[in-house]
Amino acid sequence: RNLVIDQEVRRSINFTNVRKERKQSDKLVLPFAISNFDFTYAYSDINRSNLQTASFESRNYKGAIGYNYGFPDANIAPLKNVNFLNSPYLKLIQDININPLPSTFGLRADLDRSYVKTQLRNDRLGIEGIEPQFQKAFTLSRSYNLDWNLTENININYSARAFSVIDEEAGEINTEAKRDSIITNLQNLGRIKNFDQSIVAGYQVPLGKIPFTDWVSAEARYKVDFNWTSGSLNQIDTLGHLIQNSSEWGL
Repeated sequence: RNLVIDQEVRRSINFTNVRKERKQSDKLVLPFAISNFDFTYAYSDINRSNLQTASFESRNYKGAIGYNYGFPDANIAPLKNVNFLNSPYLKLIQDININPLPSTFGLRADLDRSYVKTQLRNDRLGIEGIEPQFQKAFTLSRSYNLDWNLTENININYSARAFSVIDEEAGEINTEAKRDSIITNLQNLGRIKNFDQSIVAGYQVPLGKIPFTDWVSAEARYKVDFNWTSGSLNQIDTLGHLIQNSSEWGL
């Protein structure tokens, strides 16, 4: 009777962006404070069987860790309190400043794995002579972001993203050698498939600090992008990889 019953069981658990809230927002936060981190874990599975399928097993895993830190304001304006520079015509000089610390820094790593095993039945409702089918995907994605207000008028932003594949042996992971292979690939952060980075620099022209031009504003912007894409695994030696870059100006 159980062979002809179409039955399915689903389960899932999910914790998304779990983090510790800060009690005092005005207190100096250290770079490695636990409140700078957030964590995600999710798991779901499906188990199904019916007249044609002896077993269908689907499992999905997700783990992620994020980090974000806002640096304290360390802007230095050495001429701010120089009295003879109080003239509006010398404001451009008086307001000279520099920030030795970045504004914010963030990174995130996401680990995703899906595993599907399908065992079909033969014409006698058994599994003899039919090998199970597997569908597997194991990926790691990483992202980085740095924002720096170098001065009150100059801002620099750097961002990068990397996507890699954690290679697995074919079939079921049921031996110590296969498990060790996955652990080694994880330690090497996988096989890179795609990497791109971008740098954006902006400059707010200080026309507002000059009496004759304080009624206008202007901003200059420069952006440069770089992208690296891995070639097909079986054709890297002959076709290589793909690299692209671009830049643009704006005013």
